[in-house]
Amino acid sequence: QESEEYQLAEAALTRLSRTVPLDLILEYLPQDLPLETTEGLQTDPPMIFVSTQPAVLLSADSEPVYLPVEGQELKFVLNANWDVLREGDDGAHYLCYQNAWLTAESIEGPWRWAEQVPPELAELPAGSNWDDARACMPQNLKQSASGEVPQVFYSNVPAELLLLDGEPQWVAIAEGGLSYAANTKQEIFRVDDRVYVLFSGRWFSADDLEASWHHTVTLPEAFQQIPETAHAKSYIRNSVPGTKEAWEAALMASLPRKAEIVRGTEDALALDVSYAGQPTFQPIEGIAVEMAVNTSYQVLKYENAYYVCHNAVWLVGENPQGPWRYADKVPAAFAAIPPSSPAYNTTFVQVEKSSPQSIEYSYTSGYENAYVYNNTVVYG
Repeated sequence: QESEEYQLAEAALTRLSRTVPLDLILEYLPQDLPLETTEGLQTDPPMIFVSTQPAVLLSADSEPVYLPVEGQELKFVLNANWDVLREGDDGAHYLCYQNAWLTAESIEGPWRWAEQVPPELAELPAGSNWDDARACMPQNLKQSASGEVPQVFYSNVPAELLLLDGEPQWVAIAEGGLSYAANTKQEIFRVDDRVYVLFSGRWFSADDLEASWHHTVTLPEAFQQIPETAHAKSYIRNSVPGTKEAWEAALMASLPRKAEIVRGTEDALALDVSYAGQPTFQPIEGIAVEMAVNTSYQVLKYENAYYVCHNAVWLVGENPQGPWRYADKVPAAFAAIPPSSPAYNTTFVQVEKSSPQSIEYSYTSGYENAYVYNNTVVYG
């Protein structure tokens, strides 16, 4: 039983709340504090393209899905990372690149400068969805002789582009054999004759930039020599297994963030869940939950209800297109979505509590990012 002195001391220390800097708390936490890890995460390397000249990565989530632009015969690719438009069902494709237009007969290319574009491009609907495309029209049309055509790499599987301004310019870090490519925005490193790249918290290595890539969880000791401060690559220590910064980053990723949502404000989301054709759902392996496969939104079906996770908030509706209302709870089955599913990140979004006025949600950084710690890919 606690002594009277202990109870008096506890009462004195806990009577008032105190604000303590997070950095101070981290400084005194034990470095061997265990962090939750996740088994079964996808570690296969993406398709990695390399270019030493102007280039873009055009990717589609599976096969491209075409939907009509409202009020026009133009169609756009719903599941692409760029604004790609097509004339009708089998016409030319158009892609906006740096206030100019590229065109190709097929989304796979080859792409060239467009000498003319369909007049409908100047009539795209107003709104943020088409702001970039509308900015290309029409006075900025670039002719075919206006400069080097950027190389367009197309992929319908996960892919990354390493874009360098010419051949790699290696700059040494300390004296341990580690160097980095200074003429790129990507994280490209070299130790001796092996190259390392960092994508979304995962490290991949190869014999050279054009060789086959492999996922790696063990980095050479030379990475530990990246200076902690005052260096162009100091921030990379957050993703180097074994560093204090990586441990702190993984710990921070596990801390939940909370948001209180006022009921009745769903209209402010302007959530318009559209599908390529009729809504199509496929089962998620191992659980009684289905996921929509022909929309850019994360829509899940469970029994007779539909749920969409949008900006770390759950909404629910009786139909796959809505209308949507904030969800007071989500099915327990959602917690069992496996790491192999594209919907796995939604498992990091929780409904904490609700009242007649509001609902409180929480999420950890696993919803948005991945971190590497102690030779393991850790989702917050």
